[in-house]
Amino acid sequence: MGSRYNRNYSSAPPQQYSGSGSSSGPYTLQCDGAPKGNPGRAGAGAVLRDPSGNVVFRTSQGLGNTTNNVAEYEALKLGMDQALKSGCTNIRCSDRF
Repeated sequence: MGSRYNRNYSSAPPQQYSGSGSSSGPYTLQCDGAPKGNPGRAGAGAVLRDPSGNVVFRTSQGLGNTTNNVAEYEALKLGMDQALKSGCTNIRCSDRF
């Protein structure tokens, strides 16, 4: 489509971090979702960081036409689903980047 608002959204699998980090403490899930307008064309994204701050994965998804509240919820759901698939159970969520 070439729109400047959807160029970073990907249906590709999340990028995985393979480095070693500390295993103590919670992992931090940062997520955000937003539309262009409300409602409007929206997207959601999430980044999971290990306790040392290293990126475990990052992922994003286009949502089509929806509201800001749905976009925020979908970002949290997207991140939590992937975090659980990655085996993380001690997770702190944040919508502040």
